[in-house]
Amino acid sequence: MTMKLNFASIVFASAAFLHAPNITANGSGTLVRYSENSAVLAELNSPITLQYSLKSGEKYIFSSRTSMKQSIGEMDMTTSIESGNDIILHIKEARNGTYKIETELSPVKISLSGLQHGGIPDTTMEVNLSDQTSEPVFADAHGIIKNDEKKAPPKKTEKNDKSMLANAAIKQSIKQSMKSILMTLPEKPLNIGDTWSRDEQAEGASESIHIKTSFIYTLDDVIDTLGKRCAVIAMKTKKLTMDGSMEQMGMKMNVDGDGSANGRILIEVENGMPLAGRIATQIEMRMAVSGQEQMIMPISTETVNVYARKLK
Repeated sequence: MTMKLNFASIVFASAAFLHAPNITANGSGTLVRYSENSAVLAELNSPITLQYSLKSGEKYIFSSRTSMKQSIGEMDMTTSIESGNDIILHIKEARNGTYKIETELSPVKISLSGLQHGGIPDTTMEVNLSDQTSEPVFADAHGIIKNDEKKAPPKKTEKNDKSMLANAAIKQSIKQSMKSILMTLPEKPLNIGDTWSRDEQAEGASESIHIKTSFIYTLDDVIDTLGKRCAVIAMKTKKLTMDGSMEQMGMKMNVDGDGSANGRILIEVENGMPLAGRIATQIEMRMAVSGQEQMIMPISTETVNVYARKLK
């Protein structure tokens, strides 16, 4: 029987791993505790190996939803941005343990609210990203090893505030999703409770803002759900800092801050690809504005990204 599941049904079915890691589901959808199944207990005691095992021509489609809330202390203003789109990974080549992967992005639906102070009414828009399909990335069994993307010089175009906020939301949503989808997998076999780490440096909404993060991953459990054997991965940050500068509306802004992130990711053991995940990030930053007016603004940003793979 072919199983068709949408974004909502996968997230609902994955609730068991988010809230009750000692519970799994049998083929009929009935939840089964590991303690009631000796065969599952024996399998749990065996180490598992997480690695990407992909085939040329495969396509993985992920529905991604991101909610961001930003509060600016000095202005007593809270902005909310909701965005959602599909991220499609095309496995173009699989040769000698190396994979060439191209990314396709569906139109992004964005809802903006709380911007009345800036003269921007609450609005919903759709942005077509067909012209922003990324250049290929290359991965091995444990994650991305090379990115062929060549950045073109930025075009000097006039954008209104709404477009700038929309583009920033798009960039943050896509980056957050891709970090989770093509995460770094450990080289060693894992027992439940084992951990591994990864350090990363990325760009913020502006290329001159740098975000440094140290991630710690833990194998929390191994479950059977939606007919697949999956590893439950808990993720948290050991360190998250940001600094840099940007220019907007003729004013130079220096930015620094720190924060934290945590989440859970469900990874299919057979091929290393995630099935679903939820990651929450909180950043407290300080923006020093120079120009005709000088001020320091405290800004608090909370972001939640939820994604799920579409199953045929």
